[in-house]
Amino acid sequence: MWLVGILVLAATLLGPDRTHAQDHPKNVLGIVRDTAGAPIPGALVAADSGSVAESDSAGFFQLGGLRPGVHVLSFYKLGFKLRALRVTLRADTVNTVSVGVVALQAMPPRRVTLAGTVRGRVSRQPLEGVVVTLSGNPPTYTDRDGAFQIARALARAGDSVTFRRIGYAPLTIDFWPPEVDTAVGLEVTLDPTPVRLGPVIVEGDRATPQWRWVEEFERRRKMGFGRFLTWDRIERLAPFSAIDLLRWTGGAWLSGDPLSPRGVQVRLVGSSLRCGNPTFFIDGVRYSHETAMLILEVVGPEQIGGVEVYSHAAGLPIQYWTEDASCGVILF
Repeated sequence: MWLVGILVLAATLLGPDRTHAQDHPKNVLGIVRDTAGAPIPGALVAADSGSVAESDSAGFFQLGGLRPGVHVLSFYKLGFKLRALRVTLRADTVNTVSVGVVALQAMPPRRVTLAGTVRGRVSRQPLEGVVVTLSGNPPTYTDRDGAFQIARALARAGDSVTFRRIGYAPLTIDFWPPEVDTAVGLEVTLDPTPVRLGPVIVEGDRATPQWRWVEEFERRRKMGFGRFLTWDRIERLAPFSAIDLLRWTGGAWLSGDPLSPRGVQVRLVGSSLRCGNPTFFIDGVRYSHETAMLILEVVGPEQIGGVEVYSHAAGLPIQYWTEDASCGVILF
């Protein structure tokens, strides 16, 4: 009987260390996805013990150094709701445990009011006419004080704010809306980047002697066949560019990129749906749409004495009649 006791004692002393096996650290792995099943890269995975991991481009993560027991894992990604997951790690199981797919729910979009000021980095002066765009919202423009405001904009996590102006390097800022609907202020500086323009060859036929332009403009305005912008109203409007004057005639729709004159498209109210851009006359000279846009981008609005818009041939002065006048004519 004493021999059995010695063998049991020897097995106990020479057998595996159960206490050590129980303390051996475990690994937890899994995949982080959104509710639509798309992987979420860069999600932070943290255990209550202090271990931290981050999901890769496929949403995969592996968290190590966890002792057996009950742990709470927290999953966090900006723009998604925080999620906690309770995991029990048993000492008598394998060292690597999978929690499968962990789905995170995206935060709903927020209503924010974005406002601020844009200045030149070198001059430190306010910049007027900067195009400010928040993802998914209509663009706005800075005023003469460099100030802008996008009121009640719909913003989501991962959106961006873009600032663009001719002569300055564009700037894009990642924007993360706050947890509650609120106002957000930004102070922005843009780096100047002078633009070298290629040569522009302008050809045209003068339709009317220069000295008669003002006289005929006033005569046609009194007749009321078209839509007119006078010099004094242009001065009161103080537009950023001559192209912007078309927005104030009440008879033209503009589309395209306002920073690329060649990309701006004009359509006159009342013209046929099949019509494209209208015909342009500047100081009595007919120009193609592309050339007219380039000229109006260079010419300051304070140099414009008046604007006439004719949506169709009716009422159009005979000297400005062209084969495509049915799509409208604009006189600067």
